[in-house]
Order: sequence, then C-alpha cells, then structure tokens
Amino acid sequence: MSPSEIAEAFPEGANIGLTLEHPMIIIALLAPPGKRLRAERYIQRRPHLATITRYSTSEGVNLVLYCADLPDWANNNLLLSVPASGLRALLLHATSPPHPDILLPPSVGEGGFIYRWTMCGEVPAHNWRTLQDWFHFHALSLGNN
Repeated sequence: MSPSEIAEAFPEGANIGLTLEHPMIIIALLAPPGKRLRAERYIQRRPHLATITRYSTSEGVNLVLYCADLPDWANNNLLLSVPASGLRALLLHATSPPHPDILLPPSVGEGGFIYRWTMCGEVPAHNWRTLQDWFHFHALSLGNN
C-alpha cells in the first residue's frame, strides 16, 4: 500500500489488532529503545529463523508461528528468554498474561513507526522442543497465578 492508501484505509489512531488463539503464537524479539535493528540482525544470522513469517515493529521483530504442544506450565504465564545481549524474546500465546495487544502491519507503533511485513508466506508450525532449543524460554511469574 502506498502512504496515501494507508492514510485513507487507516485514519489516524486506527490499527489492526490480533487476538491469539491456540495454536498460534508470536515470538516478540525486543531490543532496547533506538536499537530495533538488533532484532533483525539476530534473525538474519540464524538461517532457521530467517525464513519464518515475521514483521518489523517499533521495538524489534515479531515472528509468527504455530506451536500445538506448549507445555501445561506455560498456561497463564509470560514466557521470556534472553537470546543475546541487549535482546529479549517474549513468547505470546492465547493465555499470556496480561493478554497482550498484538498489532499487525500496517499499524503505527511508538514514534510513528509503521509496522511492515519483512517475510511473508505460510505460517510455519514448530514443536515446543524446537522452540526451546532455539530460545530456552522460562516462565516469568507476575504474582497473579
């Protein structure tokens, strides 16, 4: 879409949101403010991640996947990983607390950044073991379980 088509289709303040339902997940790779390209470089250096459907956000990159076998302990827990210095990974799923607002392209994020798809195609499915091998997620207790 051109900038004028985006402006017409999405008036100021209008974004596209996603509500996650099992088995769809989002792995949000989050970089420090002003360093969002760290997330993109991290993915590009890992061929197993570089082909996954994803989009750029104001904080980094969101990977879009299916995982049908999340463990029971993941229910109602925020799953966190620190895959590299200065980079956090959050695994967002149907019962992630607090239920996240997930914006999709061409939504406008912080600082006016327009989310954009950087890898399109079929959303891949991966099992929990594979995701753990890649990211080593652990549950982050928010004190409301």
